[in-house]
Amino acid sequence: MDKTMFNSIDGIEKYSEYFANAPWCHFHDVIEYRWFRKYDNDEQVDRYYVELVMSDTNQDDIVKFLFSDVEIMSDVSMHGYISGLEILNRCKELQRAAYEVLDFEDGAIHMLCSDFSIDVLRAQGKDIEK
Repeated sequence: MDKTMFNSIDGIEKYSEYFANAPWCHFHDVIEYRWFRKYDNDEQVDRYYVELVMSDTNQDDIVKFLFSDVEIMSDVSMHGYISGLEILNRCKELQRAAYEVLDFEDGAIHMLCSDFSIDVLRAQGKDIEK
């Protein structure tokens, strides 16, 4: 993963500090999945969000992803596990959505979003304070 493509992402510095060499696919156990919407008063439209709390196999490392302004999403068919999360920076290819998020092997999840953030919850078995 080329982390320079994600410099503007909220939480990428902390992620890089704890998981310097870990690709997105390091996290494949889905602890929590939440889809929700919020009304955008400025543009007077609903905005859709997806929150994924994911861990490695042993739950030594846990992160929370919040994908914002989700535009296109496939049916989610995961059962607590995906082969590996892949996040692609598509800023130059797509008009509004900037990132494509998918399970790179099984297609259990696939969406486009305008932004996302990362929150490190646990690293090497130790809870991380905010």
